[in-house]
Amino acid sequence: MTIPVGSVVGPYRVERVVGIGGTGAVYAVVDPELPRLVALKVLSAHRGADPLWRRRFASEASIAASLDHPNIVAIYDHGETDEGQLWMAQQLVDGTDAHAALRHGPMPQRRAIHIVTAIADALDYAHDRDVIHGDVKPSNFLLAGTPGPQERVLLTDFGVARTVQSGESHPDTEALAPATLGYTAPEFLNGGIAGRRADVYSLGCSLFELLTGELPYADAPGVAGQAGAHLARPVPRVSTAAPGLPTALDTVIATALAKVPEDRYPTAGDLASAARLALLDAETQARPTRRVRKAAVALVVFALLGAAAVTAWALRGKTSAPIPDQTTRSYASDELPALLVDPGSVSDIMGIRLGPSADTFTGFLGNSISRPGCAALVLPLQESTYRETGAVAGYAQQLKPTDPVNRAADVIQAVAAFETPNLAEKFVERQTASWPACAYDTVTVRSPRPGQEGVDDDWRTGPSQRSDGVLITELINLDDRRSCQRAATAAANLVVDIRACASGQIGDQAVILARAIAGKVAQ
Repeated sequence: MTIPVGSVVGPYRVERVVGIGGTGAVYAVVDPELPRLVALKVLSAHRGADPLWRRRFASEASIAASLDHPNIVAIYDHGETDEGQLWMAQQLVDGTDAHAALRHGPMPQRRAIHIVTAIADALDYAHDRDVIHGDVKPSNFLLAGTPGPQERVLLTDFGVARTVQSGESHPDTEALAPATLGYTAPEFLNGGIAGRRADVYSLGCSLFELLTGELPYADAPGVAGQAGAHLARPVPRVSTAAPGLPTALDTVIATALAKVPEDRYPTAGDLASAARLALLDAETQARPTRRVRKAAVALVVFALLGAAAVTAWALRGKTSAPIPDQTTRSYASDELPALLVDPGSVSDIMGIRLGPSADTFTGFLGNSISRPGCAALVLPLQESTYRETGAVAGYAQQLKPTDPVNRAADVIQAVAAFETPNLAEKFVERQTASWPACAYDTVTVRSPRPGQEGVDDDWRTGPSQRSDGVLITELINLDDRRSCQRAATAAANLVVDIRACASGQIGDQAVILARAIAGKVAQ
């Protein structure tokens, strides 16, 4: 039985019913303090009579309320009515969920990976605070707004979550219901304690479902068949389940769904990064004849309209075109500043207004880095990276948001000049060989700048790959949760060295910038 519109639950007045499920109902209610609607989740009288369900509901309120992240549904309040019904006031997400969205068929690859990236960011935040979600699945991925880069994605339902310190298993056996069993990691089925890599496993199952419209072991009959498949059957190929998907995603899914936790990605963010790189690589390899034609058109446009036209061309999504053939001309140090993309165009690429900061410099930086061999993954123009490579000059500009609300985003675009084009290309080749050794590591950076001594930044590095001459990797700042992409490529006697960071998710902005600068060099 639903609560009638106009009724009061705690301090909230019911406006409408949002949804009804097996555990209770969710209502849109009026916030008594602010001019907004919030969601009120009310446990059904039937479930509320069960002590296990009451504990689960209270646990969700307590754990979720301790988390503050843009991709996690916020909990505002909780309580109990005079009749003993438990309620929880939370952020109202006026949209749908990923499971419901699958009724229209499998998702486009970019949308699926966008959703998984947002959920991965939420999970890594929770994991860093020793919270294991325990029920990661598309029905718990809330979606709002138009599908695309700006679609909002939030993780909800921490009802079976636990903290790592507690070591407790799920508070009720309903976590093993077939609806959730399809996402359950083998270690949990074996009776072990499911850690953060169990959430990674569930996220991998979710990615498989978003891309194909079905679960990895959908053909396994019944509860026993499903459990047996997760425990013993080989991981299915996503490209077989949905022909046309990049085969590189098979490796991503196989790693995420490895039977042994230690063989999986260490973090959810690592899974999301690997999926994004697999998609990017597939796009750059597709339709080579068309890519060459696009590059030729771009050269003509550049000749007619200048560098701004190339940037505009890149902004229209044509990031997969190869870098044009490079000239043998050598660039001098005083020519480097003019090669950078202007702040207005960078702002358009990033989708946020940026302006030059005081951190515009000539030469190379000497930051103190906990793993010196991994300095190149974290920051452009590091002296330890360029030492004895033939680099003779460097120039970098850092752009930061002009809006103080978005201070976490930034872009560093840099160019290093080498004695010869051959040395520039060899530098990128060496970085291509060395970056993979730094994947899935934590690197601490200490700034050498005056007035910033003692300020440490901790970064989590991701996998890397080279695509059409551009070396690419992703990383996350563990302090402010910036998501960044690094891109480096050789052009003439130069190495273009870019880091682009966003306060939420990052796309291919660093690659776009690297190609835009390399395109200038080719003229």
